[in-house]
Amino acid sequence: EAYNSFFGISSNPHGMINRKGYPTQTHIQTYGNWDAQVYSSLQNDTAFVKLTLSTTFDTASRNLGVTATSTFLKTFTSGKYNLVVLLTQDSIIAPQLKYGAPGNKITNYAHRFALRDAINSTWGDTLASNGAALNKTVIKTYSYNIKATYGVATSSNGPITCNFKQCYVVAYVYNATTYEVLQSMQKKIYQ
Repeated sequence: EAYNSFFGISSNPHGMINRKGYPTQTHIQTYGNWDAQVYSSLQNDTAFVKLTLSTTFDTASRNLGVTATSTFLKTFTSGKYNLVVLLTQDSIIAPQLKYGAPGNKITNYAHRFALRDAINSTWGDTLASNGAALNKTVIKTYSYNIKATYGVATSSNGPITCNFKQCYVVAYVYNATTYEVLQSMQKKIYQ
């Protein structure tokens, strides 16, 4: 909800590709534009940050350890750069309203890579606050307990069980002035 509210995404399926174009309205892309935008990004964008993730996971305690290593691949003379680390869960089977058919539900819909929680807060931790030197490396470590369920009992679906075997850590580095994502990475927590 925090991201939807901040970036002004008022309906779905809409989204952003690396948050390009923010704060103009061109940053919000309809579902039909995603393929072209992603393809363009893959062909034309340069990596400015190398991001690696390593994880540990204790199945009994459900404790997740995350180490994120960020290395700047160019000199930034100014700007603030943050790291966000998120928990997602793939293939959650739960009801979903049909797009364009209010009131109609698909009862066994497979929700893909749903955001479960922000491990280090919605806007993340600062990697560099006044630019960054070439090859500057910042290592951040986090400990997080994966809950047994996510959601609230008052929602239409109630809390949904979290199967840690379907969970991933997603991390990204972004420019905290423009909000553009510079690099991202995903890692499954349980192999």
